[in-house]
Amino acid sequence: MLWRNSGFGVTLALAIALHGLALHSVAAQAGAQVASAGARGTIEGTVLSDSLERPVANAEIELTDLGIKATTDSAGNFVIRDVPVGEHRLVIRAAEFALLQTTLTFNPNETLSRDFLLRPENELRLKIDKRNFRNSEAAQLAEFEARRKTSSGHFLTRQDLAGDEGSSSLSNILVSKIPGLRSVSNNGERSIATGSRGRITFATTPGDSKTQKQCYVQVVIDNVVRYRSVPGEKLFNIDSIDPRMVIAVEFYTVAQTPLQFNSTGGSPCGTLVVWQSM
Repeated sequence: MLWRNSGFGVTLALAIALHGLALHSVAAQAGAQVASAGARGTIEGTVLSDSLERPVANAEIELTDLGIKATTDSAGNFVIRDVPVGEHRLVIRAAEFALLQTTLTFNPNETLSRDFLLRPENELRLKIDKRNFRNSEAAQLAEFEARRKTSSGHFLTRQDLAGDEGSSSLSNILVSKIPGLRSVSNNGERSIATGSRGRITFATTPGDSKTQKQCYVQVVIDNVVRYRSVPGEKLFNIDSIDPRMVIAVEFYTVAQTPLQFNSTGGSPCGTLVVWQSM
C-alpha cells in the first residue's frame, strides 16, 4: 500500500512537471511571435520639390513588392509601419513630377527617416529637350566644319550672321554676305538666284510664265533638298526661314558643289545649304 502511494506520488509529480514544461513551451512560442512582429521596420519621410524644396502633398508612396501604400499629408510627410525586414523597392508618384524609384533596406526594430526630392516633370523634359537640341546642333556643325576645312565655297557661321540680326529677312542677309547671289521676288516671295545668264537660265526656269527667268540655286535645308532647280518646280521662299534660327550657311558654285548635294547631277546654278537650330 505504501509502494502504491509512493508510485502515485511520483506519477503525480511527473505529470505536474510535464504540464509545466508544456505551459512554458506555449508561452515561449507566444513570446517568439510577439518578438517576430516587433522585429519589423518602419519608414517615415518627407517628399519635397527638388527645385523649390517645398512639401509635395498627396504624393503616393508604395513598397511595390509588398503592395503597401501611403500618401503624404499637406506637409509632405508620411509613415509606413510594420515593414518586413529585408530590401524593398520604393516608388513615389506625384502629379506634375517625375517618378522616383529607390531600394531601401529594413532592419529589425529600425525606423528609417528620409527626405525624398522629386524633380518637376516639365523641368526634366526641358533638360532632355535642351540636351537633344545641343546634340543635334553639334552634329550639324560638325558636318559643316568638316566641309569648311576641305571644300571650296562660302561659309557663314552664327557669328558671321550675328551682325545682321536687325535684317528683316534671310534673303537680305545672304545677298549682303555672299558675292554673286541675287534675291528675286515672285508673287510676294523671295528666292535666291545667281547672276548667270544665257541658255542655262532658261533651262532652270520654272514653267509658270509669270515667274521671272533666273538661274535659281538649289536649296538644301538641314540636309533635305527643298528645291532642285529643275524646270517646272515650284520655287522655295527663302524668307520662310527665320534668320534668328539659322546656325550656319554654305554656298557652292556648280563646280564647288559636294557630291552629296549633287548626286543626281542637278544644281546647275549652284547650291545653298542652310542649317537651322532644331
